[in-house]
Amino acid sequence: AKLQNEILKWLVQTSAKPTKKRQGTKRASTSVQSKNTYYVQVDSFSKKPSKAYLNQIKKASLPYTLAKDSVYKVLVGPYSDEKKARVVLKQVKTRLNPKAFLTKI
Repeated sequence: AKLQNEILKWLVQTSAKPTKKRQGTKRASTSVQSKNTYYVQVDSFSKKPSKAYLNQIKKASLPYTLAKDSVYKVLVGPYSDEKKARVVLKQVKTRLNPKAFLTKI
């Protein structure tokens, strides 16, 4: 799990650039700046998630990013406060995926 988090941190730092896909969100995702950044991992896919799936996240007004290592990870965040991240985690579990979880990068 520690290696996975390090890989995820590296991916977010190197690939989190604002794109047209994120313009509809309230906050654009940014590079991870500290080790106390929380994300909600909504899901992971072997292939890039469909636009319809990503639109569900947009409709929920959640800032998201895709991180790719061996799989595509759909991450909602970042959140510097664990309490806020847990509130969003509850929303994600109810609206999008009951198996979503919190990850710290």
